[in-house]
Amino acid sequence: VPSPDYPIDAVNRINLVKEIEQYKPYWIEEPLFPDDLEGYRKLSEAVDTRIACGENESTRYGFKELIEVGKVDILQPDVTRCGGLSEAKKIADLAQVHHLTVVPHCWSSGIVEAASMHFIASLPNACFLEYCKAETPIRQEISEEIVIKDGYAEVPQKPGLGIEINEDALQKYAANYR
Repeated sequence: VPSPDYPIDAVNRINLVKEIEQYKPYWIEEPLFPDDLEGYRKLSEAVDTRIACGENESTRYGFKELIEVGKVDILQPDVTRCGGLSEAKKIADLAQVHHLTVVPHCWSSGIVEAASMHFIASLPNACFLEYCKAETPIRQEISEEIVIKDGYAEVPQKPGLGIEINEDALQKYAANYR
């Protein structure tokens, strides 16, 4: 929803979301800056559309604030940013206690997609897998493609995350941190 010529504050976002609501979007994602908890609260209380956020949040304590202060409807932890699968599961458990939905943010490689698929397969409160179909070298070369058929993906069944990793391609894109 953010636009460079449209100020990012709760009042402007409330007006924008109310205009968009006639199209019945399932959710509005990241309409405010990640740390604008009071803005999220105002927006959530003023509109009927679900508000989703959390892709930039990195701690379960931050997600707790999004729930309790921001009053958001859908949490979007990214398993690569929030501390991995174990921490993402704790965030999802927190969401479940508050009767909220989880839709993991997943916007990079097939490795992250596979991890996110296993994550949501373990949740009773997940409804979608955010999926990027962009054809990037990392996405195309490092792991096999996740197959989407009729809007559904089957959770990979091989050992580990269930996918084959192209080690040569992985080395090609690896950074050397010494």
